[in-house]
Amino acid sequence: MLMMRSHLDVATPSRGIDVSGQAIDQFGRPVGQALVKLNAYRTQTDKSGRYIFHHVPAGEYTVSVDEGSLAADYKVIARQKTLVVGSHGQDKVDFQVVRLRSIGGHVYCGHKGDEEMGEGVALNLCRGVTLEQPFVHRPAAEPADG
Repeated sequence: MLMMRSHLDVATPSRGIDVSGQAIDQFGRPVGQALVKLNAYRTQTDKSGRYIFHHVPAGEYTVSVDEGSLAADYKVIARQKTLVVGSHGQDKVDFQVVRLRSIGGHVYCGHKGDEEMGEGVALNLCRGVTLEQPFVHRPAAEPADG
């Protein structure tokens, strides 16, 4: 009898550095259970959206999030990133995903440092697009006499 697995788990070597990061949505909420790939190595994000690969040897890697592991209403903004790992220290690679069919943002009023910002609204749409629209103050129309 021959049994095969749908994917191959490859253990990292006993020497090398740690590569870690986090997957979050556009509102800063963690994305758990996302499959993160580092060439042949694989791991999943925990409930706080964090992941870690231990003992990654020096070299060039492609780090990616498997979109198939995300809920149907999520999409990765930058699906893969290139990482050059040295022999010392640790590296961090974060991913942002967007929740489709959602709008978020904030209303602002006041200053940003020394700059007058005025009043307005900033909306964050899917795919990381931000729209900003200042409020325009229009005087009320004069009532017509008569």
